[in-house]
Amino acid sequence: MGSAVGHGLGLGKLGWLGAAFDEEVRTDPATGVGRHTDQQNEQQQGCFHRKNTYTRHIYVVMKKVAPHLGLAAGVKIANSWLLTDSQDRRFLVDTGYFTDRPALLAHLWLAGVRDKHDLTAVLLTHRHSDHAANAGWLRDKFDCPVICHENDAPFLRGDKTPPRMAVGRAPVYQEWLNLFEDAYPARSRVDEVYAEGAWKWGFNIVPTPGHTEGSVMLFHEPTHTLFSGDNILAGLPPLRFIEHLSLAAPGFSQDTELCNRHVGKFLRDLPQVETLCSGHGPIVVKNTREKLKGLIARCGDPCQAHSSERV
Repeated sequence: MGSAVGHGLGLGKLGWLGAAFDEEVRTDPATGVGRHTDQQNEQQQGCFHRKNTYTRHIYVVMKKVAPHLGLAAGVKIANSWLLTDSQDRRFLVDTGYFTDRPALLAHLWLAGVRDKHDLTAVLLTHRHSDHAANAGWLRDKFDCPVICHENDAPFLRGDKTPPRMAVGRAPVYQEWLNLFEDAYPARSRVDEVYAEGAWKWGFNIVPTPGHTEGSVMLFHEPTHTLFSGDNILAGLPPLRFIEHLSLAAPGFSQDTELCNRHVGKFLRDLPQVETLCSGHGPIVVKNTREKLKGLIARCGDPCQAHSSERV
């Protein structure tokens, strides 16, 4: 059954991949049970070879990003993060493009998210389709709420038409992506909107308007994890192996300076962030606070963040 299901979902060599942990777990898709392995056991069972060739069964390598965190590596453009808290609640932060749906489903299935209510919530950092396109589908499949900022909600619901992104101000390759965004904006029901500051489930909500009308960062205090969306980038999409921290990309943002000022305000009073999970690029787990502080000089005057809510 594992082999059939794996091929049917297009699993191939997909896994929940990260760079922070060296512990490897082989997870049987048929049972969802992980096991530690060594080369002798693998050869005896004929299940998984070192060169990633598969024989009788499909076993997918799972490298944990952290004990509480997984990254859907098959979702190629934007990052989709699965957070499991101390009470075994599971939150999917951002959802990928429409075209990422088979890979996302496979990753969730292998992580044990298979039935109604296995997901506690879909949490969106903003409404762009590379982050929100699968939100409505996940809502229906797992009967979980979709939550975003109130200023992005009307666009996701279809009550408002998003402003055009392809307006000739970005490099050519970004303009092509903007044309796609203009033609196929994400649509989803929205069940709840964030409240700024200390929120539920241990999250602290940091509004960063400017990338979109309702772009936010989510800081999960119990795990010291910052989900920065596209407000702070850890690399250039779709590369996840080159770390390069930067601020919101002007070609994809409505008001980059406004976004940066809000980010700067957060960074100047930075909480104990140990892990950075960005919308694009690799996870950042080493010297995270120092790297984030290094962005402050590029953020502009924080005093204007309060007087320029004009997105």
